[in-house]
Amino acid sequence: MQWKRHDDGFTIVEVILGMFILSIVLIGLSGAMFSFVSTNKKSRDLAEATSTGNKIIEKIRMKPYADIQASSSSAGEGFWQTTLVSEDSACTRKNIEVIVSWPPSSGTHSVSMETIVARR
Repeated sequence: MQWKRHDDGFTIVEVILGMFILSIVLIGLSGAMFSFVSTNKKSRDLAEATSTGNKIIEKIRMKPYADIQASSSSAGEGFWQTTLVSEDSACTRKNIEVIVSWPPSSGTHSVSMETIVARR
């Protein structure tokens, strides 16, 4: 009886080599996915802090001139706001700086916005 050789399938060496190459590719992709998620979180935090700062500035602009003063408080989930107010020497306008900060996993980040409110 004679055995015929069939080249229809893969050898065990080819399967193992294919699995090794696939695992290297998947490890590389998992690192890239981690980077994408981290960047997405930073972008979301920055957008939320900017939106929070804009809301605070709009609230300040709605106040009467005499009621505008420095403050510091919580500004939502994980955000803190600090409002710095300085008045010019003629007492005709106030320079306002709103700083919104948040603590990420490393260090502290902040967004600073400035505006001027004139006496009406």
